[in-house]
Amino acid sequence: MANNIQSTIYFNNYTTRLKNMDWFYEYSDDFQVWNRGKTELLALYEIASKIDKNFIHWNYYCTNDELKQGAYA
Repeated sequence: MANNIQSTIYFNNYTTRLKNMDWFYEYSDDFQVWNRGKTELLALYEIASKIDKNFIHWNYYCTNDELKQGAYA
């Protein structure tokens, strides 16, 4: 039971981070914004490789077509 709750919290955290991701960080002139976006993208990609292997949720929330992943892009 506790494992299910932890999994749900982890997944909800992942989707919240996807919703809040600056998918166009690469276009920023501000290095701090770019660096924060790149760091978050890499962290989300690592999470996705564990719990969203087909990138279904990633692609749903991603608003930058260049960053969509897999067969669903």
